[in-house]
Amino acid sequence: MPDSSDVVDRYLSDRFSIGLEQVIVEASKGALPAILAGAVEVSLNQRGRYDYADRGQAFHYEGSIIVEGVTYWFRTWIYQEVDGGRFMTDLSEFAAYDWRIPIRIGDVTER
Repeated sequence: MPDSSDVVDRYLSDRFSIGLEQVIVEASKGALPAILAGAVEVSLNQRGRYDYADRGQAFHYEGSIIVEGVTYWFRTWIYQEVDGGRFMTDLSEFAAYDWRIPIRIGDVTER
């Protein structure tokens, strides 16, 4: 059985041409690509930071991503180079923890 992060990555890649790693990295910069508006939400909380001798920095985040009504929780480390470039170095504990599927059961008319 594929890992949840692999399934979400494949879905995002197929539907939006952007992978899970890039979505989380973009969210760590403070914004998501416009193509994801209304379809994907990411929330990140910084939990730590490590400064390297080469002046790069690593940021530890806990966060969630909502895709198609399913909320996934995760932890990640993102490294930022001196020039500002960022990439994910670790993604762990990625798991679904909430889902909400809207269901419409006919029209309701108030009298």
